[in-house]
Amino acid sequence: MVLTIGDGAFTYNPVIPSYDASNAYELPLLIVVFNNRVYKSMNMNHRRFYPEGAAADTGEWLGTDLHRLPRLAAFAEPFGMHTETVDAPEALAPALERALKAVAEGTTAVVDVLVTR
Repeated sequence: MVLTIGDGAFTYNPVIPSYDASNAYELPLLIVVFNNRVYKSMNMNHRRFYPEGAAADTGEWLGTDLHRLPRLAAFAEPFGMHTETVDAPEALAPALERALKAVAEGTTAVVDVLVTR
């Protein structure tokens, strides 16, 4: 099973309990996080619903800037899962191959793919 998800949705969901469930029920997953370090959906909704709100005046889009978070794959490390962060296009295919191998061997794998958009 493969889950592709953006960093905003990933961050604002119950990631830790999900990792625990993956281990407890022996459900290895490949999780690929597309990480542009912003919760873009929430940011766009702030702008859409409150175009003249306080955030528009200050530029502080609370809850949308994810630059300060640690590596997202690191949250899986305490669970003994395979983790990788990819920061170059040529590193993606080998990282996915290693992650798929880990999943085939029964371990959840998290690949945090840093993107610019």
